[in-house]
Amino acid sequence: MRKINLKLIRKKHGLTQAKLCELVGYNQGFVSLMERGKVSVPEVFIQKLVKALKIEDIEEFIEEIHEEVKDTPEPVPYPEIKKASMGERILDIIERYEQKIENLEARIRELENENEKLKHAQAHAHKK
Repeated sequence: MRKINLKLIRKKHGLTQAKLCELVGYNQGFVSLMERGKVSVPEVFIQKLVKALKIEDIEEFIEEIHEEVKDTPEPVPYPEIKKASMGERILDIIERYEQKIENLEARIRELENENEKLKHAQAHAHKK
């Protein structure tokens, strides 16, 4: 993976983030992460970008971009972030389901109590 400033490239070519996503077939959330330097820009993305922008010499293009982005922060490899956020999302989902289960169990107890009261009331009504 190469260190490039994707936002600079996009703006130089007069593209919105949405248009860039459409051209290269990536979702906007991932492109946003790449632009902010949160994840590395994969080679396959660069290849699709070069093709979409009709750039003839990829190495010359990359060199030109490298000259302009000397101070771009070092990105974190995407799989590491994906694993961490995936784990957090899984824990969040588990917590939400545990809460739903607790709510359902409480509702079941309420219904069982109501059912017992109805049975008791019916039994009393038959005695009279």
